Amino acid sequence: RAAIFWWNLHRNGQGDVDTLHAGCPVLIGDKWVANKWIHEYGQEFQHRCSLNPEE
Repeated sequence: RAAIFWWNLHRNGQGDVDTLHAGCPVLIGDKWVANKWIHEYGQEFQHRCSLNPEE
């Protein structure tokens, strides 16, 4: 089993364009994908804000 995780927002709430991605089609076989969305708002105490907008 494997999983991948990344933050797609800077701490200031702006989107991080370096995390834009797309999926490739599967020609033979199956492709399974699962998403778990972790919302930005309401987590300000678990993911503290920095004064650096690039973080």
